[in-house]
Amino acid sequence: MKLLYNAESGLQAAHVTPCFAENCDVLVVGAGTAGAIAAIRAARGGMRVCAVDRLSFPGGMLAGAVFGYYYGAKGGLYEEIDARARTLQENAEAFFPSQGVQRLARMQVLEEMFAEEGVCTRYETFVLGVFVEDRRITGVRCVSHGRVEDLSCAFAIDGTSEGYLCAMAGCAASLGRACDGRTQPFSLVSLSCAAGGGPTRHSNSDFGYVDTCSCEAISRTVLSRAGEIRLGEGLPLGMASLVGAREGRHIRGEACVRWQDFVEQAPIDRPVTYSISNMDDHGKDMALESPLHADWMVGMSLWGATVRLQVPMGALIPVEYDNLCVAGRHLCMDHDCSAQLRMNRDIQRVGEAAGAIAAEAVRAGVPAKDAPYEKILASLLSTGCMEPLAGCDVWDTKPLGGAVDYPQSDEDMRALLASDKPGLGMLYASRARKTGLLRAWLEEAGEWLSFNAACALALMDDASGAEILLRDLHARDRRMPATSRKFNMPRGVTALYCLGRLAHPACEAECLRIWREKDALLQEAVGPDEFFARPEDTQFAYLSHAARALLNLADRYPERRASIEAFLLDHAFRPDFRVSYSLKEGRNLPWDATADLQNYIRWRIQNR
Repeated sequence: MKLLYNAESGLQAAHVTPCFAENCDVLVVGAGTAGAIAAIRAARGGMRVCAVDRLSFPGGMLAGAVFGYYYGAKGGLYEEIDARARTLQENAEAFFPSQGVQRLARMQVLEEMFAEEGVCTRYETFVLGVFVEDRRITGVRCVSHGRVEDLSCAFAIDGTSEGYLCAMAGCAASLGRACDGRTQPFSLVSLSCAAGGGPTRHSNSDFGYVDTCSCEAISRTVLSRAGEIRLGEGLPLGMASLVGAREGRHIRGEACVRWQDFVEQAPIDRPVTYSISNMDDHGKDMALESPLHADWMVGMSLWGATVRLQVPMGALIPVEYDNLCVAGRHLCMDHDCSAQLRMNRDIQRVGEAAGAIAAEAVRAGVPAKDAPYEKILASLLSTGCMEPLAGCDVWDTKPLGGAVDYPQSDEDMRALLASDKPGLGMLYASRARKTGLLRAWLEEAGEWLSFNAACALALMDDASGAEILLRDLHARDRRMPATSRKFNMPRGVTALYCLGRLAHPACEAECLRIWREKDALLQEAVGPDEFFARPEDTQFAYLSHAARALLNLADRYPERRASIEAFLLDHAFRPDFRVSYSLKEGRNLPWDATADLQNYIRWRIQNR
């Protein structure tokens, strides 16, 4: 039988005769946030389940220093776990006070539920290799407490944070954004309590970027940044044992969660769950992201808008194997979705869906992609992990509270575009292609309507409002919309992005001026604001978007290409050139973005 394993030289294969010490229907590798749920759900589906994890406890991040939830859809098996953990916690509060759901209580409940459902667990266990035959995973070779063992399975679930089982099995994967493979910034979490006692509290700080697939890189980065961690008030208790990585590898699945499908309201094939969150991007280099990502964050200032993304069944199933699926944020989705589909409630629901797929595929004796969807859906509906979806897929909140509903008519759209909360109006206009109305409103008086109409048109590749955008760019307009509760973009930056998106020739002179007078941008500081916390944040926004605009112009007008490229290569690669920006929730920790911007310019030129 073929054994696939990782070596220093890469993925290797050997033909060996396994000696299986244990056989199971479903093997879950990684009993973390999603994997633990997958194991319980598969066991409740009548499967003999074995769960292995390299830690000494189940639950992953939720058993670490994550005490509560940020967004996420409600409903599903995790609600039962949380309810039991809260009951247990009430009895332990006198000894272990804590914010949110106490991690020790959660560990205990998971252990109890594993025992109740007959899940066999193996902790402090590392997978060394994967046994494969044709398109099937037949088992794994692992080491546990100094002993090497082989485990066989009819179906495998990859519940590891980075898709390690899939990678070991040779599955294709993507990582990060297109220009440089960069993923979301990571966080380190400190724990503390009041000097006189009280609940355990956590403080979250962003520390930049790390290759989440490299143990050495993670260790190096954590050690170098640990001295800068924000300890918060009170008595320091230490650091969380797990790094707060927001994004990693994504499998190539039978289907994919795509941001474009959400924007275009495309039908989703066989959805098994959905996520609820804003596009919680912790980066500030929006000019280096995809056009769809930048449209959302810069063109419409919709960082804070709540979005519902549906997850198709095929997004959990790697294309290479018939009896493998994933439970975690490494499901198949594009980089744009990764800032939204990563919240702990939603990842637990992905785990429940994986367990249901595994159980039905094994019972029917069919490949995962052919598992009976109606039975899977019925089981997920019964727990609340899925529900009949109707109504709007996006909504927003005002900075000081209160709902901003998605427009239901042209009148609603106009009302939003005439206000300082235009984001959802722009999205409505884009989805419905309301170019005629928008052009008519360019001549309207008022502080916001004509500008917002010009932006909305630019996002549909219509340059009718270019003069309005040029006016605000030239003025470096600092006025800020209030669409999102934070991370809104000033009109000058939005105008620059929209003109660059259009590759409008009239913006070239302004972009060149921005680069020639880059130090003057420090006097154009937008703050105080979380996104523009330091003058360097404003400078980086203008320089990076101007570079993107110039490169778009070079693509559109070949006769200008040589001149534009020479200009950027001269200015961006000077020995004294430096740019930086502050990290979210870490404004006193500037990130040197010089190499990032240089690499983006080089990538655009080389990949033309």
